[in-house]
Amino acid sequence: MRLGGRSWPAYGVFGVLGFAAGVALVFVLAHHQGRSAGNAVVLVAVSLAASYAVTLLTKVLTGGDSHRYLHHQLGLLVIVPGALWLAGEPVLSSLDIVLMGQSTVLAIGRLGCLMAGCCHGKPARWGVRYRDAHVQRGFARELAHVRLFPLQLVEFAAVLALVAAGSALILGDAAAGSAAGVYVVGYGVVRFGLEYHRGDHTRPFLRGVSNVQWTILAIVGAWVSLEPAGVLPLAWWHVAAFAALAAAAAFARPRRELQAPHLHEVAVLVRELDAVPADLRVHTTSLGLDLGGHARPRRHHRPSLQPLAGGRRDERGRGRGAGDPRGAPGGRAARAGSRRARGVPRAVAGCSALTATVPAMDTEATFNSLVGDLD
Repeated sequence: MRLGGRSWPAYGVFGVLGFAAGVALVFVLAHHQGRSAGNAVVLVAVSLAASYAVTLLTKVLTGGDSHRYLHHQLGLLVIVPGALWLAGEPVLSSLDIVLMGQSTVLAIGRLGCLMAGCCHGKPARWGVRYRDAHVQRGFARELAHVRLFPLQLVEFAAVLALVAAGSALILGDAAAGSAAGVYVVGYGVVRFGLEYHRGDHTRPFLRGVSNVQWTILAIVGAWVSLEPAGVLPLAWWHVAAFAALAAAAAFARPRRELQAPHLHEVAVLVRELDAVPADLRVHTTSLGLDLGGHARPRRHHRPSLQPLAGGRRDERGRGRGAGDPRGAPGGRAARAGSRRARGVPRAVAGCSALTATVPAMDTEATFNSLVGDLD
């Protein structure tokens, strides 16, 4: 982004703004509790030291730079209370203030993520399209010019609401630790749900649950387990929230073909089909989704999704759908929006008991039509 006639990294700009807003909030809340400015500086310094320690430890363990917010939150929850205790500061009330400051940095930082193209959502009918300039800065080339749901804006609004709720508790002189509990458990619920819509393809999954969701479950579970013992203020909605997250992790099984790693595979293959020759080429994803491209004159083509008879394919590898006289009769086509003129190339996809015919005129139309049909 351009400011003052110069080009600045968007993530860095919003990071600085978030840090300034977070520090300001720490000073306001510390002043309300009757703390000195020097005490507020100590809280900021402890928070920065904990974040730096987490960054350094991550670099040592992984051999590279990895900025994961949950790593920093976990580090704050482990390191900050110990450092505050050693410094002779009241732990829970200080932790309330530190987490409000840190979450402010996160909220405004998500606007930087929106501008930079990280932490985005899945392909959607409505969303943000990132350009070639973002690809040059590390954005996935296969998702360039594809509409991605702006999940960063949702997280920005949710975290801002949690900051407002936690700050209101501090200003209302609620029990020490109450604001921290609202944020830790509340953000856990929000982030756990948003993970189902994240478009990052690099995160691993176990039993349909991402590593981030398992981490959230551990953090919220540890927090809730300390409440009945009197270490933290007890709130029964925290227990209910943890039970809901545990149930979702145990029983919810999202469709694997719509999870980010598989959608990334589809995006890569669809990008390749943009330059497909006239003869048919077929690619198969790890979940058995066959993608092929060929040119065929057709005046009014509508993308569609049709059931297959046992997933059978003809001699050229194409699926036999309900519209194919050699396939099973019947079936209902799920229509997806646009038409294409005569001579436009198209992609043909078959996934187990499904076959989809979608236009391949451009990556965005093809990918969004296919994802919409699968969904």
